[in-house]
Amino acid sequence: MKSFKDKIRECRGKLGLSQKELAERSGIGYRTITSYESGQRFPQPAQLYKLAKALGVSTDYLRDDSIEDPAYGLDRME
Repeated sequence: MKSFKDKIRECRGKLGLSQKELAERSGIGYRTITSYESGQRFPQPAQLYKLAKALGVSTDYLRDDSIEDPAYGLDRME
């Protein structure tokens, strides 16, 4: 199982985005992104949604360590 911070890092890497680029794409501050990836913080629902949209994955995937399919629940986010 991958943790939230690992999933963000992996998804960002697959998209070829830096932390700064993810911050710009999601509208979330750069320092906040770094704190998510270091495991210091977990986003509130609004930020989780922005992050998921920017990464092209579902909020369920990011929130639940047992979900391994990034597309799981994407149909419910639209």
